[in-house]
Order: sequence, then structure tokens, then C-alpha cells
Amino acid sequence: MSLARIWAAAAVMALAAAAGCGTGSATEVPAAPTGSWRLASGTVDGGRIETFATHRITLVLEGERVGGSAACNSYGGPVGIDGDQFEARDLAVTEMACEPPVMAAEAAYLDALGRVDTIRREDGRLVLAGPSIELRFDPLAPVPTSQLLDTPWELDTVIRGDVASSVPGPAATLRIGSDGSLAGETGCRSFRGRYVLRGDEIHVTELAVDGAATAGVCTDEGVEQDRVVLEVLGDGFRAQVEGDRLTLTSAGPDALVYRAA
Repeated sequence: MSLARIWAAAAVMALAAAAGCGTGSATEVPAAPTGSWRLASGTVDGGRIETFATHRITLVLEGERVGGSAACNSYGGPVGIDGDQFEARDLAVTEMACEPPVMAAEAAYLDALGRVDTIRREDGRLVLAGPSIELRFDPLAPVPTSQLLDTPWELDTVIRGDVASSVPGPAATLRIGSDGSLAGETGCRSFRGRYVLRGDEIHVTELAVDGAATAGVCTDEGVEQDRVVLEVLGDGFRAQVEGDRLTLTSAGPDALVYRAA
């Protein structure tokens, strides 16, 4: 996927995710329906909505807005919630293309979301339901901002599919600021931009890259590393911090592992 997805997703919405959603009784109506969830299972008109590890379906509720990822595209718009009544209509959706099974799951999910009419919590899950429809969501962990933000990170490992490689050339760096900024080096060139938190993901809303990554500027390995770094950042990435290691993953098969500099 290209960086074009950044601009399309940013145009849809910029929801800052409300972290956590406490565990209540077996079944309850959420008093303040805010938070971030991932679709665990869904059925519509007797059919099952397929879920994918690399193309997640998520739901972010914040006040009178709903949004998230519909597997391939981002979506967002107004939502009406009154007690256990739920209504999401007129949602805006970006227009990226993915593999046919992913697009089929997306279409089924968006159709179901537009038809559900009730909301409840059940054993820690969020459940949206309607005639012949049930969508069950698991809560998403918040972005680990206290460990992640304002720390200088240096790229240690590039993971392409099942292959992990050490960084071959000049140091690649990343700094995600608490002021909504990010900046760094790919190993070939520098970049800077802005981001928002959405659920358990970090979405880059602006990204400027200096120059072009070409064989005349970088080695072949550096050009490939540049591609992976910008694709992971541009797809809406998730961050996991363990000790002095930061792992970034996105919708694609590639990942980046940084260490605290």
C-alpha cells in the first residue's frame, strides 16, 4: 500500500482514542460508550464476516462520532446512541482497493454496521446487534504513550514477511513527540510529519520526505529499507514497547524493530 492512504484516511476523521473499557457485569448498556475495539466475530443474514490478522476491522467511539478501519478502508461519521439504541448512518469511507476477500469482508461489515440498532456490553465485549446481525468486539489496548513518546529510537531490525535483517547502512531513527509530531531518518533520507492516535494505532496525517530514495543516493539495501520504513509508518501502525525495544507493525507483512538510542 502507498502513502496515499495517509491522506485519504486523514480526510475521513481524526479520532483520538479513549483508552480502556472496564469489565462490567455479564450484560450491560455502556453508560459512556467511548473506547476502541476490534471485531472478534460477526454475522449478517446468516453469513459470517471473515476477519484477517493483517486487515483488521476496528470500531472507535468518541462522543457523537464513530470510526475505525473496515478491513481495507477507513470510515467515520456521526453516531446516535440513546441507552441501548444505536444508529450509524451516512458514514464516509475512503476508496482504497485490497484483495477480493478483504473487500468482501469490508462490504459485509459496513452493511451490518449501517443496520444495527442496539448496543450492549457482554462479558467485557462490546456487542452491536440488529435483525439478523451481530457484531462482537474485543477491547483494544491503548497506545503505550508513556514509554513511546519523546524517546529517540534507532532502527535495529527490518522484518519483511518472515525474513528479519539487521540495518545495513546509515542509522535510521524515529522520534514520536507528545506534541503530535514525528520525525526521523529512513537510512536514506529524512522525514517529518504529524500523527493522531486512533484506537490502538498511530495514524500519520502529514508526512514530508526529503528528496528521493534512488540508487544514486542510497545503496540497493538502503532503498529497500526506505520503502519498508515509509510503508509501515504510512499504513497506520501499532507500537509495542518491551524494555528498550520498540516494534512497529502495520496492515502489511513488514515490521520494524527499534531500540532506545
